[in-house]
Amino acid sequence: MQALRTCGWDGDDLSNLAGLDRNEVVLVIEEEKYGGKVQARVKWINRLGAGRIELKRKMDDGQKAALARRLKGLTLATKPKSSTDTAPKTERGYPPNWDSQGL
Repeated sequence: MQALRTCGWDGDDLSNLAGLDRNEVVLVIEEEKYGGKVQARVKWINRLGAGRIELKRKMDDGQKAALARRLKGLTLATKPKSSTDTAPKTERGYPPNWDSQGL
């Protein structure tokens, strides 16, 4: 539903998708194998410009160090593991307790 809303649909009846083409969006496409064939699949639908970050001012060294300390747990949790590591991961490869909404 969120993807439909991102595209601009503001209705409440799925049989009427008027407005679905209202917003410009960015599609993230990934290839996946299905039935022995490689197909393109829409993985994410994002608002135009949603992935771009514009910094109004640069961080000084102290601010960079504080940010690095604050995010250390996340950097360790998302670091690629060696082939001998057997830590459980979700379908996307993140540890089960990783919460992307907490960023």
